[in-house]
Amino acid sequence: MAIHATLPSPHAPSPLPPTFAVPVLGLLGPCWAEDYLPPLPLIFLDGAGRCRQLPYYPSSPETAAGPGPYPQFLLGDGDSFPEGYAEFDIQLCPDKDFSDLAYALAILPATVQHLHLYGLRGGRRDHELAVLGEIDQLLQTALNLQVHAEDFTALAAGHHIFNFTGRFSILSLRPNRLQLTGHLKYPLKQPTVLRPLHSHGISNEASGRWEIEATWPFFLFHSPEGPWPHQQ
Repeated sequence: MAIHATLPSPHAPSPLPPTFAVPVLGLLGPCWAEDYLPPLPLIFLDGAGRCRQLPYYPSSPETAAGPGPYPQFLLGDGDSFPEGYAEFDIQLCPDKDFSDLAYALAILPATVQHLHLYGLRGGRRDHELAVLGEIDQLLQTALNLQVHAEDFTALAAGHHIFNFTGRFSILSLRPNRLQLTGHLKYPLKQPTVLRPLHSHGISNEASGRWEIEATWPFFLFHSPEGPWPHQQ
């Protein structure tokens, strides 16, 4: 099998099997510590390959990917799973200048509308920050994609409508002109520039339907114990 040392072209066909051309997909990282798998098609990143034989959790309200069996695909450079490297579906060069996650995002089929991230938190802090950077880069072109993690949803620029009750924060990695209206404790009735990772966007509260208009991708952080933010 060829060892890939560069990211694929944005216009190149995805090397993923046709079974991954679905609306809902998951990426499982090496920090996954549960004894089950989320019930949806999964791309395993490197050390997460050790989890491929785990049973699937019978239901997961935020994924609703439909009945199994669920396809699996393993890629990585072997740094966290060297004993399984020869069995990877895609082998990445250990000396590459991009992450396993960046490669996985680059080969996502255009059909994917909801991408769920698992096992990418709890490791090195620099890796966690790089995850946000890769997502932000992806959402500049994947305008119809929503990226979901344990405690945030990332969305592209544009107009979005939510309907939920609870506390949330909005953060952006670049100056972002936002307008927030609706059932909010702290609306922004006029377009307002939110500076990168600025505290102005934290600890807002929703009590029903509200809307946001953004000029760049943004991250909506929410409590993992609360209801999943419902977008209309």
